[in-house]
Amino acid sequence: MQKRGYSLVEILVVLSIIGILLAIITVNISKVKAESRDKKRISDIALMELALAQYLDRNEDKNYPISFDQVVQLNLIPAMPTDPLNTGTYTYSYKRKLGGTGYCLGATLENSTNPYIDPAITQASCPTDNASNNFIVEK
Repeated sequence: MQKRGYSLVEILVVLSIIGILLAIITVNISKVKAESRDKKRISDIALMELALAQYLDRNEDKNYPISFDQVVQLNLIPAMPTDPLNTGTYTYSYKRKLGGTGYCLGATLENSTNPYIDPAITQASCPTDNASNNFIVEK
């Protein structure tokens, strides 16, 4: 008489292989999601730079705005961008330099080894509202 079905050991081996594969996929998916959010943050900073350039073109005294709200009020950008996670941990910041001839834009990226992070720009040279900002544009 032949046995039908699978033994308990065979079923457990298959389930453990499936569990390992799911764990690998989950880790990779979370890395991809973090990279995607960082790309969105970098894109938002680029949009903010464009809006600030338009503001400077329209402004007669050729100074950058005191706050980013002034850029929004002129409808150069619909609103201050919100972070993709929107948890309050990751934020954008804008700070006008003394004299109004320059500015600093900051965002906190999840990947601290992102190639867009310029290590030459620090909180000392370009202070932003959030000390944890690690992606900073300085003009």
